[in-house]
Amino acid sequence: MTLYRCLVAYRGNHRTFIFHKQEEIRTGMTQKALIFKNISKDSKLKININSMRMSLKPISIALFIVTAVSIYLLSSSNTPKFDFYRFSFEFLGAICRVKDCKSADLGTINNFGINMHGFWPQISPGSIDFCLYNAYDESKMNLSVLEEINANWNGAYNPSVSFRSHEWGKHGTCWAQQYYKNSSIFLKDDNYYELMNQYFALALHIKKSANLEELFFGDEGSERYEFKLSSLNRLMETRFGVKNIDLVCETIDGEQYLTEARFCLDLDYNYTDCPNPIVTCKAGMVVVQAYYK
Repeated sequence: MTLYRCLVAYRGNHRTFIFHKQEEIRTGMTQKALIFKNISKDSKLKININSMRMSLKPISIALFIVTAVSIYLLSSSNTPKFDFYRFSFEFLGAICRVKDCKSADLGTINNFGINMHGFWPQISPGSIDFCLYNAYDESKMNLSVLEEINANWNGAYNPSVSFRSHEWGKHGTCWAQQYYKNSSIFLKDDNYYELMNQYFALALHIKKSANLEELFFGDEGSERYEFKLSSLNRLMETRFGVKNIDLVCETIDGEQYLTEARFCLDLDYNYTDCPNPIVTCKAGMVVVQAYYK
């Protein structure tokens, strides 16, 4: 199976779609990129590419699974009612020392215990309150998306299905409303479940693109690293190009552990400084601890 990544560049009222094979991105060899230019942002776009299919619809940054049909990309129907996104990572190596993580709620997590907490539309400077809290139905999830969710987005110390249901109802439905014809009505139709799949697929892609596993643990597989808080901030700034992120720490057995890192993204999913960042980590040493199930 070949994976493609689609990047969307905006210029005025037009978009340029650039498709790269995933392995070409990793090696820097992108000569075979497929480029589609000057597509109106207001139009529905159907692109037929030999041996490619995207079964999920409307996002600006995505992974495409190749299997031989068409790609469909749908432009936003409504102006988003939010200003930016917060994307939260949990570090289970610390969290599971203070909370009761259960094996059944850890799925197949194997990425040093860096778990997704949430992907949250936000209004500056706080959260939003207009989501529709509609049902999450895991039986409607694309199997490849569900497999990735089980490896990256688990409840850990809460039942995973109810946790994902909470995340979709409280946050995902806000994201999805910008693509719904009537943003005040959500019907349980195929479009609804495609949007549900798309929300989780997009979040998974953001997590993988951030690649905190490589940033903190590299190829050495060490279970524990210590940073000065100032060094940790510089590391994040160098990697993501932003200074203001949320860093949440907890003191465990007299040491300060990183439990959560939250990044902000603009409406085109580019990293941006968080307004009023939440930092509970104190000056001094911060432990980043891996977790193995």
